[in-house]
Amino acid sequence: MKAGRLKVTGRFVDGYVTGLSVCLERPPAPRLFIGQPPERVLATLPLIFGLCGQAHALAARHALAAARGEAPPAMDALPLWAESLHERLWRLLLDWPVALGLAPATDAFRRWRAARTGADLAAATEGLFAEILIGPHSDRGAPPSPDSIAGRCLARLGAAPDSPPPILDADAWLAACLDKPSATVTLAPPSAAAAYQALLAAARRDLDALRQAAPYPVAARAQGSFGAAQTLTARGLLGHGMRLECGLIRDYHMRAPTDAHFADAGCLTRVLGAAPFADPAAARRALALAILALDPCVPHELELTDA
Repeated sequence: MKAGRLKVTGRFVDGYVTGLSVCLERPPAPRLFIGQPPERVLATLPLIFGLCGQAHALAARHALAAARGEAPPAMDALPLWAESLHERLWRLLLDWPVALGLAPATDAFRRWRAARTGADLAAATEGLFAEILIGPHSDRGAPPSPDSIAGRCLARLGAAPDSPPPILDADAWLAACLDKPSATVTLAPPSAAAAYQALLAAARRDLDALRQAAPYPVAARAQGSFGAAQTLTARGLLGHGMRLECGLIRDYHMRAPTDAHFADAGCLTRVLGAAPFADPAAARRALALAILALDPCVPHELELTDA
């Protein structure tokens, strides 16, 4: 089963992108889980969601424990931090530079991937940050050096306000699963530049957590036999929720960042902004950059017609 696909369409009219729409197709995994033993679902999730399989399994395990009224399960945080860093560094070293007309750091990323297991992960990541991504003072929170990958990307993107990091809210996620009013809000970054800065800051936080051997963030709540859990991925908040009856799953909910960002064209419109474009090519580049800023976890297609 594939994780889905995304199609974005719009029209270029008199210097502006209009009629922007998104069509997100996702596998019917939650429906297929109904009537299944929870353990079978836990084994299936990483096969469906390959990019963030560790995070999906973590949220599902904690939702299951909450539904059963059990203590949170034990956690091995290292694979989760490795998964998050892998996705963030893929974008920072490969996709963003190419989108901005720069050369990707392909060889450096490949070397990091080869050394990202076990105790070498923190050291390999520190070296990558210092030598390629940020610069020699990356461990002090200093701005990226001008000749680093991040420095060159930021020079092309321009300045942007800081975006707050996502915050776990298991109570709101549980309420959403149970169709109750909640304060769950999906906030898109105000621009592609802000999205890049937020991604870079998140990668730095991942490295700090790795150095400190910090547990991976996850929170769970329960109401009756329904358990809900929320965790973080490289793309944002991820939630799983399930109701158990006689040891089998009778209801299942799941919401990934891609589902939230591309439920409609609202987030994409916010990132794209309202400025006019010189020609259809410039509009297409800006729209592609806005899609990258929201970082869908599925293959996507962009269709912009010149009206």
